[in-house]
Amino acid sequence: MFTRYKSVQLSQIRNLNGNDFDYLIAVFFDDNYDVFSCVSLRWHIIGSLANFQEHTNAHILRISPTEITKHPEAEDLTKLFTEA
Repeated sequence: MFTRYKSVQLSQIRNLNGNDFDYLIAVFFDDNYDVFSCVSLRWHIIGSLANFQEHTNAHILRISPTEITKHPEAEDLTKLFTEA
């Protein structure tokens, strides 16, 4: 079951400071590829959560699917995606 993972590394985010997007929507799947969790994060939140890695020239975001939904500015979209 997907819940065994404490955190997940998302894809590299290049040019985060360029503000090329408004929201990042992270969709997490369980072992059966069913939606386990889905969350929407505004651009400015990503900067405070991600770490810049010079050797890849990108920000790396590691988040816990169950914990990120508790962030005060995160919008939990799980119900929307599981009922679709």
